Amino acid sequence: MKLKPVWHMPRFVVGLWLVGCASSAPVRPAGPDESRHPSVDALKRTCDAGSMDACLELGGMYYLGIGVAEDLSRAVPLFERACTGGVAGACFNLGLFHMEGRGLARNQTLAAERFEQACNGGFLSACSNLGLMYEEGTGVEPDLPRAAQLLKRACEGGETVGCSNLGAMYLQGNNAVEDGYAVQLFQDACSKGEAAGCANLGVCYRDGKGVEQDFARAAQLFAQGCDGGFAGACFYLGRLYDRGQGVNTDVTKAAQLYQQACTAGWTAACGHQRPRH
Repeated sequence: MKLKPVWHMPRFVVGLWLVGCASSAPVRPAGPDESRHPSVDALKRTCDAGSMDACLELGGMYYLGIGVAEDLSRAVPLFERACTGGVAGACFNLGLFHMEGRGLARNQTLAAERFEQACNGGFLSACSNLGLMYEEGTGVEPDLPRAAQLLKRACEGGETVGCSNLGAMYLQGNNAVEDGYAVQLFQDACSKGEAAGCANLGVCYRDGKGVEQDFARAAQLFAQGCDGGFAGACFYLGRLYDRGQGVNTDVTKAAQLYQQACTAGWTAACGHQRPRH
């Protein structure tokens, strides 16, 4: 089966903070404590004086409604100014906006361009997203070698989602050597708290890809991924409870897990929520 990749959607950059976490479903990022922010007027003066970091931070305050009313129409120009001024995190934010059609026209080509800028500026979450775009041919021509290069760069820089997505890419090759490498990548991502890495490693144990088949171990890993917030892991765990693989059959538990996954946006789980009798 083709593993579903994980996009860096919620990780939103506000000034010097990285806010939110990686997931397959976008969520509104939480802001830092208002008391730690300079005043809007002070940031505006600093931004106007040429500090691009101040422009990014001010844009984040307008986006999150910290000290001011939420106003995306004011946030976007500030991010554009900061991106033009070389702030990679601002370019990443604009890439997300173009990808989602939020505050800017939905345009995957422009999203890829912004992620390219951010990646070149050293923002590794952008490298991970851009790698997926090259893998899937979204906004760019498909280019698997380029995709692997970008995901590897993100992974080696410490972006665990990049490791998980690179592993998923290798796993599609049906090659024993690449399967083994994928397992190593998933293990590394999972050990560092990446829920999708745990889920993908669980798939390997469930299907016997790169490891000996072990449904009980798969169930443990799916539970770890589900508890970590990855909806697909909840769905996979529900299937094991439905079938009694590695766990005792429990259709009620399976239905609860399907509901949890569906509510979190994993559409494959929707319609499985009612227990079978």
